[in-house]
Amino acid sequence: MNVITFIGLSIIFFYSLTQILNFFGVSQEIYGIYLLFYIFMATSVIVLPNNYPTV
Repeated sequence: MNVITFIGLSIIFFYSLTQILNFFGVSQEIYGIYLLFYIFMATSVIVLPNNYPTV
């Protein structure tokens, strides 16, 4: 997957998720730490190498 595509889909997904949770009355204190963890995982996928040379 292209990096710009991954970033765009992540932004759309996280924005939609926060809007849905706010609609159902879930406060940011409840889902905030989980959202930060998934943002950390997404940045790790982008920054860390994902192809290794074969020996």
